[in-house]
Amino acid sequence: IYPPPPSLEDSSKVLVPVHEYQYLNDKANMPLLADSRFLPERRFYSPDQMQELTRQSPDRPVYLKVALPGATGLGIDVRYCPDAQSWADSLEWLEGKCVGITGLIVEEAVDIRVCWCLNVAVLASECRYMGAAIQLFDAPARQSGSRIDPDDQPPREAVELALAIAEKARLRGYLGVAGFDIGITPQGRLFVFDLNFRLNGSTTQLL
Repeated sequence: IYPPPPSLEDSSKVLVPVHEYQYLNDKANMPLLADSRFLPERRFYSPDQMQELTRQSPDRPVYLKVALPGATGLGIDVRYCPDAQSWADSLEWLEGKCVGITGLIVEEAVDIRVCWCLNVAVLASECRYMGAAIQLFDAPARQSGSRIDPDDQPPREAVELALAIAEKARLRGYLGVAGFDIGITPQGRLFVFDLNFRLNGSTTQLL
């Protein structure tokens, strides 16, 4: 479940320590887990750099992502900014989001043909790929559901990428289910958009 209740923070009986769960799910730490070749162009702003955002406006569509300890879902901490007005609206939205966050990410809005959630099982001695579901969106960054399409599955490179990310988490001591949002462009290039070290919306569907 997320967020974990405060009573678990000092518990020695949980499978994954809360501080590790928070670290792995923090979008600020994605470059430490996923190969940078597969990340969209992004810039990270620490909390004391946030005023810089009010003095600029991107010259191309971007996603504004809140980075915070722990997990979120369904894009609730992501805003799509295709123009100056949506950028200004997103900065206003951010005013109530700045408590307890680790920073903000301004990320290139990549043209994606399809995005999957690739599910993996992180076991004590290995990581296993469990399958992938296509993510459905009713608006940019607003997921509405998942669909399993046997005729549109991730390429081997995407599966290997997911397993490499999972292996880094396993070596840190993570155990359990994870799901990674990996998309592919019309030209066949892969990008990683989010890492979810938890049960995902598509996990039961895939199993």
